Amino acid sequence: MWRVPGVRRRKFVPSNRSDEELVERCLSNDEGAWRELIVRYRRLIYSIPVAYRLTDADDVFQTVAVKLFENLSKLKKRGSLASWIGTTTRRECIAVKKKDRRSVSLDEHPADEPGEEPPDVAQTLFDLECEHMLHLALERLDALCRTLLQAFYLEDPKPSYKEVAARTDRPVGSLGPTTGRCIGKLREHYVNLGGEIPQGVSGGTDSPHVE
Repeated sequence: MWRVPGVRRRKFVPSNRSDEELVERCLSNDEGAWRELIVRYRRLIYSIPVAYRLTDADDVFQTVAVKLFENLSKLKKRGSLASWIGTTTRRECIAVKKKDRRSVSLDEHPADEPGEEPPDVAQTLFDLECEHMLHLALERLDALCRTLLQAFYLEDPKPSYKEVAARTDRPVGSLGPTTGRCIGKLREHYVNLGGEIPQGVSGGTDSPHVE
């Protein structure tokens, strides 16, 4: 299991605090905030070495956690922490792959050493980071918006408008416009976190149609 100097285990209770607030609390020696930050990004960090097909994902996770701990005070864009963590983890994975290849054969030609990610790995990493930042953006929404977006876009089977109206205690006719505004808020949080809007996707707030 990962450990970072100066941080002891204690019961973890998640919150909806922003990355900026968590970083500030970490810099004030709030151990609970540090644990919450690590738990929030644990899945993203672990998923990257898996995409690189590395067998020592635990070592990569430990290294990235330590680097994050050491660089918290130097982060300029704390709202884009996901991008920093993603980039740092990718660099560590590339370094590990280079080290592994050199250990296999000291005579290996430098041209054979891995450089940039292959297209399939690069796309997988991009998708993972986008998914993670979308999840963080969803957490930053208010309870009503989270309920509406999860109901209309994540639940399977998708509930009817009447079911969602009863669940949220809202008129059926208000759900479409409210969901559209929630999509706009989600997009704003996603971009502020450093997420990239795919080319060809408009900046509108399309909402589901009443059935």
